[in-house]
Amino acid sequence: MAYHCDNVAQSLTTNEKLKKTYRLRTNPNDKGLSQNCMHFWCRTIRPSYVSSGGARGKEDDIPLEMPITGESGMLMASDPDLEVGGI
Repeated sequence: MAYHCDNVAQSLTTNEKLKKTYRLRTNPNDKGLSQNCMHFWCRTIRPSYVSSGGARGKEDDIPLEMPITGESGMLMASDPDLEVGGI
């Protein structure tokens, strides 16, 4: 968690930190500790494009299939003709 708090404090994404994007130049998004934290924790989040009944309507939603599990909790093939095993 400290890693992520440090990213917020510096206004960095994980990718920017790992690639050291702003090692040799100034981060244009860094507004100081208090403003960076305020922006991260208090900003308005846009509505999700994935949620049902959004602006596009339910007909545009993509149904997600849930995995089928047996009594043991192990995943099972939903198609009995599906061949599972090596290549």
